[in-house]
Amino acid sequence: MKPRWFKKFRPYQYEAIAAIRMAFASGARLVAMNAPTGAGKSLIAVMSLPSNPDCIVACSTKQLQSQYAKSFNIPMVMGKQNYRCGRFMVTVDISPCGQGRPEPGCSCRYFEIRRACEVAPIACVNHALLAVEHFHHRRIIIDEAHKFGDNVISALTVLLSLNDLQFVGYPKQSREWKLQAATTAAKMRNMSSDAISSANWARIERSLLSLPEDFIIHRVNDTYALIPANAHLPINKMLSGKSVLAMSATISRSLLREEWGIEPDVYLEIPSPIQASRRPIFVIPIVSLRKESDISDWQRIVEFIAMVARQKAGRGLIHVTSIGQVHIVKSLICSYDDELSKRVIAAYGDSRAEALERYKTTPGSILLSPSFREGLDLAGDLGVWQVIAKVPWPDWAAPLVAQMSPQQYGAKAASSVIQACGRTTRKEDDFSTTYIPDASMLYLLDEHIDSFPRWFLESVRVLEREPFTRQARAVSEKINKHLRR
Repeated sequence: MKPRWFKKFRPYQYEAIAAIRMAFASGARLVAMNAPTGAGKSLIAVMSLPSNPDCIVACSTKQLQSQYAKSFNIPMVMGKQNYRCGRFMVTVDISPCGQGRPEPGCSCRYFEIRRACEVAPIACVNHALLAVEHFHHRRIIIDEAHKFGDNVISALTVLLSLNDLQFVGYPKQSREWKLQAATTAAKMRNMSSDAISSANWARIERSLLSLPEDFIIHRVNDTYALIPANAHLPINKMLSGKSVLAMSATISRSLLREEWGIEPDVYLEIPSPIQASRRPIFVIPIVSLRKESDISDWQRIVEFIAMVARQKAGRGLIHVTSIGQVHIVKSLICSYDDELSKRVIAAYGDSRAEALERYKTTPGSILLSPSFREGLDLAGDLGVWQVIAKVPWPDWAAPLVAQMSPQQYGAKAASSVIQACGRTTRKEDDFSTTYIPDASMLYLLDEHIDSFPRWFLESVRVLEREPFTRQARAVSEKINKHLRR
């Protein structure tokens, strides 16, 4: 399985491969690997496979799927919505062909690629496809594993329009209603004379039968969403009897325990190839931001951002957690420093791609966004500093957040912070500085320190500042004690 571009292993890569092979040889079913940016986790994962891999690699994004396919010369199949039906002028996910077995005479490219993946010794799919389709492979590599629970829930969520509800009735949180609704959908499928309508009812029937019995009902305008309360049962069924390697830069024991309902048999932390001194993270507690924080709290945060931006001539990134916060920060910077405001490029919604391109081609610019905590590579001089203005706690307005335990709530926030910190200093010769002025980061580190990997904590420096001096000192001591273990 060695790719053509491979030269030699770094010592820690060789050790990780040996540890993974030994774990599975000893009977482990789930091995978790926390591997930071630049560690080469995809190489470690693929090279740990035996000569007959019999393996499915599952990713969250098409971009990462393409990287695997190109790097290791393996087939990949995307979700059905990415392919056109060869018989009906719609995408496969809503075509009659896409609701089970392909129609006679079907020439859908999706099924051709899917068959190639089925017979390949190793192939790449996405998280959603792994959640809803059966693959016979005995081994599974789940990359971007911190997203897997959410993606499984999304894939199994059933969407019903008001028109659908005229036939199946308004949803109730009961097994009886679910089965009755699936039976009605099957009848509607058989009664429909239109192929597309029949396919829609077939999709609803399959989705209802796949929906776990523990679900919540969430209405958005004229659509009802039936959302699995958690991913525990689906993931346990999906991974049963398989040998699974779950990996991410932000995965932790607590995240797997809370989101998957599984305790890993073996947990590995790969050291960062980038020295901690080249990726410092300064926690400078200025004010604890909450959803109800007023403009005076944000003024103090923006004053700090302005101070950092004036000291840093290079490009920088400001992370916020909502579009509303983009407007608040932008307007405060405008009123605070007109020259500085000219450097700020706001990126959200449909303007993201264009704003990002403008940022990359404008020296000294500052990117302000709520949506670049993941999937953004600002190596070299594309990002020499960044500010996480507000800790990205899960949004209480989201349907499932109220169901979370305190441990899961903290683990998800920790995962988001780690992802945000990784947007800059992408290579061993990079250098960038991250600042976190939101004092709630002290609480996150104090209460959920086990959700942060060692390589991350090595770069954290907590500054003492009133009125958070005592808390900051305690967190610093806790981090040092954790690193000495």
